[in-house]
Amino acid sequence: MSVWRMIPLAFLLVWLAACGPSETDATPIADENSSAATAVPTTPSPVNNTIIDDEEARALMFNLTDGSPSEVDAALAQILEAGDPRFIAVLIELLRGRQIGLVQYPDLVQIGESLDALSGQSWGIDWAKWITWYGGTDLTPPPGFTSWKGQLLAQIDPTFGQFLQDSQPSNVRVE
Repeated sequence: MSVWRMIPLAFLLVWLAACGPSETDATPIADENSSAATAVPTTPSPVNNTIIDDEEARALMFNLTDGSPSEVDAALAQILEAGDPRFIAVLIELLRGRQIGLVQYPDLVQIGESLDALSGQSWGIDWAKWITWYGGTDLTPPPGFTSWKGQLLAQIDPTFGQFLQDSQPSNVRVE
């Protein structure tokens, strides 16, 4: 190979190396002035000793999206009375669904107040803070959550309903 052909090749290799990742690319820098939500692991204690069994939890979850306003109110009241933290994930999804028009009831303030009561946090309707906080916890949703979320998101695209199913294995959190 002639020297003239090697010069562009060498230039190309140097250019590609310069475009590659550097050591500083992998080092996150904390912003001291950030107002992002921080995960403070809390396990809210139930207000009442009323335990919501798994089958009832599944029914309550579906009542929140498929029920009449009175059924939604009754489901929320039962969840809050029991202080069941499994419903935090459900309420976060319900909050987002309400914000983007997938859910018409309950109103945003009611969802935010319910989240505040169950979690001990106070972010109201700030979905971004809720989702960031939840990701740093070990909380788990009620059984049936994946299919419920799939049904909710199927209003955007029916494929979500096929993809998000309890019967499908998952290596990541679906909340």
